[in-house]
Amino acid sequence: MDNVVDLTNGSIPKKLANLALPLMGTSFLNMAYSLTDLYWVGTVGTKAVAAVGTCGLFWWLAQSITLICQIGLAVSVSQNFGKRDFEAVDSYINTGVKLNMIIALLFSSTVFLFHRQVLSFFNIIDPETLRDAEIYLQTVSPGYFFLFMNPILSVILNSTGNSRATFKINGMGVIMNMILDPLFIVSLNMKVFGAALATALSQLFVFIVYIYSGRKHKFLYTEVDYKKNWDTRKAREILDLGIPPALQSAIHCFISMYINKMVNSFGSAPVAAQSIGSQIESISWMTSEGFSTATATFVGQNYGAGKHKRADKAYFTSIKIMTAVGIFATLLLYFGRYPIISLFLHEKEAIEYGALYLMALSFSQLFMCIEIVDSGAFSGISMTKPPSIIGITGNLLRIPLSYALIPKFGIVAIWIAISFSSVLKGIVSFVWFNILKHRRLDLKKNAN
Repeated sequence: MDNVVDLTNGSIPKKLANLALPLMGTSFLNMAYSLTDLYWVGTVGTKAVAAVGTCGLFWWLAQSITLICQIGLAVSVSQNFGKRDFEAVDSYINTGVKLNMIIALLFSSTVFLFHRQVLSFFNIIDPETLRDAEIYLQTVSPGYFFLFMNPILSVILNSTGNSRATFKINGMGVIMNMILDPLFIVSLNMKVFGAALATALSQLFVFIVYIYSGRKHKFLYTEVDYKKNWDTRKAREILDLGIPPALQSAIHCFISMYINKMVNSFGSAPVAAQSIGSQIESISWMTSEGFSTATATFVGQNYGAGKHKRADKAYFTSIKIMTAVGIFATLLLYFGRYPIISLFLHEKEAIEYGALYLMALSFSQLFMCIEIVDSGAFSGISMTKPPSIIGITGNLLRIPLSYALIPKFGIVAIWIAISFSSVLKGIVSFVWFNILKHRRLDLKKNAN
């Protein structure tokens, strides 16, 4: 097999860094992708930002559903690659890609046909914001198909240690989006429609590059014989592994939709502030997602190869690095909240709300980083249910806690509730993983 990396031998810090750094870079590219959209939409006005921010929750929902096949394939491919069972690797890819295509078509067509109905959930009171949201969602929905397909091709490469290719390809997508956004939104005065069109076309472009690069460099997903029938047993395994984290992310998305509905009752300025603030905050959670994917791959390959102690060492290496990232993010968001938020919002009221959001969320950054890395470690040893239970329970807590605090703190109560739940999830996930890992990892007998 070409373009794959064996993670079962060699220096753990070096190989983990070589795997994780491109994944972190990819995460930052995704953040740059979102911030580019919001930056240029911000030139249109606060209401346009609120509309795009609201529709961004459907983008999140699509990414949540993508996790069904994404996590299932990540675990199956990395573990079987560690076992050197390449026939099983091909079969899992064939099955997972086909399953993902079916889900992608169902989701994108549903949102396209029923965009008005799903937007009615948010109770958007401003007619201009509602109109922009309808335009954006209908235009961007065909691009959801490629939003489903691109992460699957990416995770196949990542699971075999080839994270540099995903970084390069996603980088091309970000550059394309950076070109199309100002062209469509400003130069051609297409406003919100232009932002949606730029996003959809950028996703299509990334998909084309994945296919072209895959054939040129013989990446693993292009070497599979897709004419073969899919394996129903493997499809069930993928679903069993992927549904819990997908359900967690989807419920998190619905909770965020409900919270966004609560924020809408305070006006467009807090909605715009939260939309921008959450993107800025992603400096830490997207970095953590990169390390989480690296941890899942590293632990998965070594778990499949029977090198359990090596898997455990890789996990603690990731935790140490993420601790440093979490502390840095806390300091950056707290002390830099005003100059950072002012880059994207230009109205005084919105800037004040944005600064309050960043201050409230700054206290939970370390714990959020730990939770996300623990989730990857759980996946590496085929235990996807515990982090899902932690995530769903902690996120559900946000709603009653918000209602309890709103009379005293107003809109800030919602952001305090979000931050507090992240702290709680981080603590519980760290303790739970370090208890449950001993059921899967024999750390006494394995010396590697």
